[in-house]
Amino acid sequence: MSSDNFVDATDMALLIDTTLGTTITQNNVFRLPTSELVVAALIENGMFSGRFAAPSTTAPVDTTLIWPDKNSNPTEHKYWTGAAWVQADFANIWGSSAQDNLSATTSPGVSDDDTAGYSIGSTWVNTTSDLAFIMLDATTGAAVWTDITAAGDVVGPASSVDNTLPRFDSTTGKLIQTSGIVVDDSDNMSGVVTITLVGTRHIRASVTNGFCVYSGGSAGALGGNLLVYGESHAGFPGDFYLRSSGVAKISYSGTTGKLSLNDVPVDDVNIISDINAQTGTTYTFVLTDSGQMVTASNAAAQTYTVPPNSSVAFQIGCSIDVIGLGAGVVTFAQGAGVTIRSLGGNLDLAGQYAGATLRKIATNEWVLVGSLV
Repeated sequence: MSSDNFVDATDMALLIDTTLGTTITQNNVFRLPTSELVVAALIENGMFSGRFAAPSTTAPVDTTLIWPDKNSNPTEHKYWTGAAWVQADFANIWGSSAQDNLSATTSPGVSDDDTAGYSIGSTWVNTTSDLAFIMLDATTGAAVWTDITAAGDVVGPASSVDNTLPRFDSTTGKLIQTSGIVVDDSDNMSGVVTITLVGTRHIRASVTNGFCVYSGGSAGALGGNLLVYGESHAGFPGDFYLRSSGVAKISYSGTTGKLSLNDVPVDDVNIISDINAQTGTTYTFVLTDSGQMVTASNAAAQTYTVPPNSSVAFQIGCSIDVIGLGAGVVTFAQGAGVTIRSLGGNLDLAGQYAGATLRKIATNEWVLVGSLV
């Protein structure tokens, strides 16, 4: 053989004279490359214990093993699929589910696929750009690698308050902090200072218990206690709608400009006062008497006292109607610091079935008008 048959050191081989002649020629020599010598040595030392002589079309005696293919190229290792021999890849030989490239200088592409020994779960590190990738799909010519570099890692404080909602700290998208909003184990929320709604605005609580603030869309059938709308809705006429126990109480329509009570416009309805029936000989007015009627029914003299503002803070402008139903004289008394002004300074009802009205005109000043003596 001429020296032209040996290009460089990679062509080093063991030449075996197959005819036992004294002269080696290209026709009587079998060339065994050094790579095959290495495989043979590994087999000899048990590396591929019993894994040899893969036939071309016949299943091996042990289909769980990988076999050197002595029929064509001993350096190729194959396994039996059940129907044919297939060349083993990196994972088949070494028992690894993924081949990694931890010293690359570029990022992986679609051609860095299963033919290059990569499989799902393979890791690739681009040491130039300090990027890390993991393989999601090893399809030939269509490999999919995803960047797992810590670009979006979120870091929180060393500790937090139980049940508080986290929120971002700064604009990096990586830092979170504890907020003052607490959601307890029963899903009750506290600590909210202001809620600002934009677009189609809805706040809706329990359908049974109510509380609904709406603007746009449809609120649906709520059986609750408070509904506030920015516009009219089906079943809920008006821009403002308040109801209790499923019964309309107050509504306002921006279209008609009218306030309605129980779906009746205020200018078309008589407002009915509640009656506080008193039967004792003394009574001090309470806050719920504002705008109401108090009846005094006793045969003996009776004293009805207006308390100071520090005790009962009636709103300035409010009024209280008093009617004497009993035979006893009803006298209006001034609490500490209170002044009651009336015509002639009269503070007694004129008699049975006489009436008068108290109206507050200042912090501790009232005017009494009616049938007085």
